Amino acid sequence: MGMARKLAPDIFTVSVFTRHSPVCPKKDDRYWRRCRCMKALYIYEHGSDQTVSAKTRSWEQAEKIAQAERDRRDPAKSAGQAATRTDQTGAIAVDEALGLWVAGQKDQSYSTCKTYRIFQRKLSRWAAENGMERLGDITAAQLDKWRGEWSKSALRKDDQMGQTTQHQFLSRLKSFFRWAYEIEHLPKDPSKALKGIKSGDEQTIPLDPEQYEQVLVATDLYDAGRKRPADKYGLELKAICLVMRWTGLRITDVLMLPRNALVGNHLNLSTQKTSAALTPILPEYVVEALEAIRPRQGVHPDYFFWSRRCQPESLGKPLSSVIRKRSFLSIGRYRTA
Repeated sequence: MGMARKLAPDIFTVSVFTRHSPVCPKKDDRYWRRCRCMKALYIYEHGSDQTVSAKTRSWEQAEKIAQAERDRRDPAKSAGQAATRTDQTGAIAVDEALGLWVAGQKDQSYSTCKTYRIFQRKLSRWAAENGMERLGDITAAQLDKWRGEWSKSALRKDDQMGQTTQHQFLSRLKSFFRWAYEIEHLPKDPSKALKGIKSGDEQTIPLDPEQYEQVLVATDLYDAGRKRPADKYGLELKAICLVMRWTGLRITDVLMLPRNALVGNHLNLSTQKTSAALTPILPEYVVEALEAIRPRQGVHPDYFFWSRRCQPESLGKPLSSVIRKRSFLSIGRYRTA
């Protein structure tokens, strides 16, 4: 809440404005509505003015909060609101509240935005399946029951989560309901009593040297017996395994690797998840494996593996299909995604 300063006549007004970030292209227009910068209220009352955060990035939601401030000071409306406030709180639809909450998150990486959308879909589907249309229909007991159903072998696909994923999902669940309570969409936070879930100690175990050599041998044998060039992926598979081995990149980053990133014996690139700049040096035989990949139909000529016609999260699926089709690997711990 900003510092109040004395002004003239005793009137009341409240209006919405935007607190732009320094990089917002509309930062000179405080009444621009459509950017994702935080919204605030200007309130003038009893000869003083102040600014308060609307705690939202939505202009429409900020207008609702401003109208609530006006109504609270209107004697004709305040008496009726006092009797109905409890009934009205929680009346917002679950999907609408989720949409406002997700839209209000700070700018995130692609992968982080994806996790918020997954959370949004899971909570929305669970609420719909249990007949909970309004946010106020969700109770602490129902949330606790749902939490108890999460496991790797859960009956519902949405509830199939390992311990670490449960921990992360519960954290977002609590964050959503805490926001809903603080912004007065709910009279109380139904997630407050939910017990925490410790992160699991599962680890992805890397291949040992012998297993890694088996993988490379499998890439050399992959094309045996395949007549059509379109069915031969041995060179690509070998290059992918080698680049992952020598750079530590995730498979999505390797599959999005542009040809111009290879400069001499090193790569100039940034990762998809963290946007971190990397310049790993590659052994000569890894460079040769990449240079051996010729453009093929369906792959963009500027990339080694990517068509640029699919989203990053979908890149690993065709490769997984290729591997399964040929029974490429029998090593249980090797994963492609």
